Amino acid sequence: MRILVVDDSKSLRTYSINMLKRMGLTDIHQAEHGADALKQLDGLMPVDLITLDINMPFMDGISCLKHIRSFEKYNSIKIFMVTSESEDKTRDLVLSLGANDILLKPFSREALVKKVKDSGLIKSRK
Repeated sequence: MRILVVDDSKSLRTYSINMLKRMGLTDIHQAEHGADALKQLDGLMPVDLITLDINMPFMDGISCLKHIRSFEKYNSIKIFMVTSESEDKTRDLVLSLGANDILLKPFSREALVKKVKDSGLIKSRK
């Protein structure tokens, strides 16, 4: 499984990557913001999962999500939006734009594992 972790915070990217690696996932790439993610996306395809922070400079996660979902070739990618905004309107907005799920910061390893398992991308692991 190929994963792209997109966040302007290097520490959060590292944290996410380390948690994914503990799940046995190793094909993990990273981007600092939405524009960087879009620049990399075609060269990384096929990508199975993107974790995408909402608030970032240069191109925020919502703009990046809209762009990704505007191309049919990216429809199979699961996208988890990452945010500290717990309001229902944020969740409703990103889901209406094509996100598959949302991870609330700060998230635990267990929360990430559950989201990945629930997405159907991997079989159950301990």
